[in-house]
Amino acid sequence: AVIAYPLVRLLRRNNFSRGMAIFLVVTFVLGILGSFLWLLGDSAERFSEVMPAHMERLSDNFESWLAENEISGAQTDLSEQIPAPFINALTDIAGGLASAISNLLVVMILLSFMLLEAETIGSKLEVAFGTNRNPMKRLREYELDLQRYLVIKTIVSAITGIAVGLLCTLMKVEFPLLLGVIAFLLNFVPTVGSILASIPAMAIAAATLGIQSAILVGGAYLAIN
Repeated sequence: AVIAYPLVRLLRRNNFSRGMAIFLVVTFVLGILGSFLWLLGDSAERFSEVMPAHMERLSDNFESWLAENEISGAQTDLSEQIPAPFINALTDIAGGLASAISNLLVVMILLSFMLLEAETIGSKLEVAFGTNRNPMKRLREYELDLQRYLVIKTIVSAITGIAVGLLCTLMKVEFPLLLGVIAFLLNFVPTVGSILASIPAMAIAAATLGIQSAILVGGAYLAIN
């Protein structure tokens, strides 16, 4: 709502009614999100299906490597070495992208009510706190700060996601588009987000291309971030 409301204000300044301006903005946002989910839905669903198999194959390869090098007493089940919540969170993100379209209606209803409320919040705050304290000034300052932060963070995350997608394409890692989107989304999570984003790419590379490719992918993720 914070990001979309400037579009409503722009339309209002061009003589659109409040209802029509909100309808157009909500329809625009719905079109973007719907197209995004439609584009990724199939690959996200396949990703959530193949990830457990890739992890099992990676564990088998690791066990074979230990046997070839006569290393005994080591934990060979990688599914226990890599924290389960990390893998579960990533597969949940992928699966969620495939099924999130069912939540779009709820999101759009909430967005519509927030945008409707935004135009009257100033008068309500003045009634609650009085005009002398000028509550809208602080609210607008907060709004501008939040918009700047979101714009900068989104641009940086988008660059990260594009770089990861190109990297996975060049290195022939499966699901480059989806891995790029996961990198984009998790870049919004401070510190651990970028680490989490690299796990599925490294796991897929190790299972399908070999351990050297996985190390190269990990190093490239580190360089990008």
